[in-house]
Amino acid sequence: MIRMDCHMHSTVSDGSFSILQLIERAKQNGLDAIVITDHDTLSQRSQIPRTDGIRVLAGIEVSAYDYKNGFRVHMLGYSIARPEVTECLVHPTLEARHTNSLWQIEILNRHGYGIDADRLHRADGKYIYKQHIMDDLVQRGKAPEMFGTFYQTVFKHGGICDFDIRSPSPLEALRAIKDAGGLAVLAHSGQ
Repeated sequence: MIRMDCHMHSTVSDGSFSILQLIERAKQNGLDAIVITDHDTLSQRSQIPRTDGIRVLAGIEVSAYDYKNGFRVHMLGYSIARPEVTECLVHPTLEARHTNSLWQIEILNRHGYGIDADRLHRADGKYIYKQHIMDDLVQRGKAPEMFGTFYQTVFKHGGICDFDIRSPSPLEALRAIKDAGGLAVLAHSGQ
């Protein structure tokens, strides 16, 4: 039997661990293979080192939204043969997410949180996600935990930073993965 985790995020997007740390942790936990499915990017493909003892693959988690029914959909993409096809769809999402995060930082700073955008971690070295904002707030003691009450009242449920970006539809995400030669799988299907 092969033991693998097919849905992991690295610090290339919004994960807590670098690719090397994910590989080490997977080895420590006896996994045979992992797939790093960073949000809306495949740039981790070029950053995955050759490894012994574990197979490491790159995938993607495409953020989508079903506007007709009003809910988020995340689509995992595996075995992407032509990454440029999928990245053409997700690049505007990355740009919009970054712009949105800068606006959230501005609002939080008006409320006294003192966030220095230049000091925040950036996905792929370029893009700020709200998780990076929260990580800064937690590290500086401005919020007690990553996704607790502070997050829920500031970034959700009508909070001062409760606004989001336009995402592709689930069908667009599916097509981008399939057109890139990949296999599409619904993430978080229980939600």
